[in-house]
Amino acid sequence: DEEELEYLNKDSDLKFTTYINQSLDINGDALFDLRTKGSFIKSFSDSIVAYNSILDIYGNASIGVSITNSRALYNSGNQFVNLIILIIALFCIVVFIIIYNLLNKMIIKPLYLLANEVDNLNLDKVSTQITVINENKEMNVMSESINNMLSRMKEDKDMIELNTKRLYYNANYDTLTGLLNRFSISEILDEMLRNSKDPTNTITIFFLDLDRFKYINDIIGHIAGDQFIRSVAIRLKNGLSGCTALARIGGDEFVLLVEGLKTETDYYVIVQQIHD
Repeated sequence: DEEELEYLNKDSDLKFTTYINQSLDINGDALFDLRTKGSFIKSFSDSIVAYNSILDIYGNASIGVSITNSRALYNSGNQFVNLIILIIALFCIVVFIIIYNLLNKMIIKPLYLLANEVDNLNLDKVSTQITVINENKEMNVMSESINNMLSRMKEDKDMIELNTKRLYYNANYDTLTGLLNRFSISEILDEMLRNSKDPTNTITIFFLDLDRFKYINDIIGHIAGDQFIRSVAIRLKNGLSGCTALARIGGDEFVLLVEGLKTETDYYVIVQQIHD
């Protein structure tokens, strides 16, 4: 009766009501559950209602009781869970930002600077030492390793340049006297002929050899012969004026190129300088 319902609803989060089955606006699965099982539960946005049918003396469902439970607690719990999720998400974002800044300071930025230093390197800068100072020990070890590699590259580069100069010198100069060799004097003569635009211009070639040089080698020895050749080369280099090119083409043979001689007197002056 009404008093019992009032007593049940007093100081309770549950709300008890009675209903007549025919007055319920239900259909489908809910109606099937109510008829076969005698009960069903229906969920609303703000509450959950449980319906239960009471059978009469004939076994027919004639009246029912509905128990309504507010979703306030559920909503409150749901809000609390959402708040916890939000706090965790914010905490994760803060941790991510802190970790990113640490990685950027300790690894990403030094790596970028190191990569930039390496990109700016070339064969002309192998003697340069990269300077990426960082508190990260691994980054400093990497920088030191790259600097060691650059030092080895510089040594190799210096050795290549030295060997290149030696090869060039041996290919173009006589190793005993330091004068031009046969190849170089031929190249110079070819270039002079190609570049000569004045038909009146002259290019004079003097061939020189040393009389009885073979006796010096046979009697005194090859070391003395080499010293004698060097002395002759020095005297020719220092004593000839107006000489375009001077070369030793082998043994005791020398070649002298002079450009612009016009008269016999000019020839005689050069010959006299050679004899002197």
